[in-house]
Amino acid sequence: MKKLNWLLLLGVIAVGSLTTIPGLAQSSSNTTKQAQSSSNDNDTVDLKTLTCKALLKADGEERTNLLIYMHGFMNGKKGEMTINPPVLSNVTDKVIDACIATPNQKLLGVFEKNR
Repeated sequence: MKKLNWLLLLGVIAVGSLTTIPGLAQSSSNTTKQAQSSSNDNDTVDLKTLTCKALLKADGEERTNLLIYMHGFMNGKKGEMTINPPVLSNVTDKVIDACIATPNQKLLGVFEKNR
């Protein structure tokens, strides 16, 4: 199962990288408007306001996906191009422990502190 999670993480990072390649990124204003009009505000997640409590309340698959996304986000933010699964697993444990101790913390801040 852990291999699947890491493959998913690599996929998220790879897809994020593709949007920076000219010609692959969708720039049509019609496409953007369609995506915005079909998007539900309840599906939107603001990383600046997302709390540890939301992570802790998420079900297993949703929590796993959120953790994978956050690791990918932090890798992209730091410009890291390598993945070290044992290190990321250790960070995940620290993040979960910090969230349990203080569930009202912002999840992004907890990741920044522990990465």
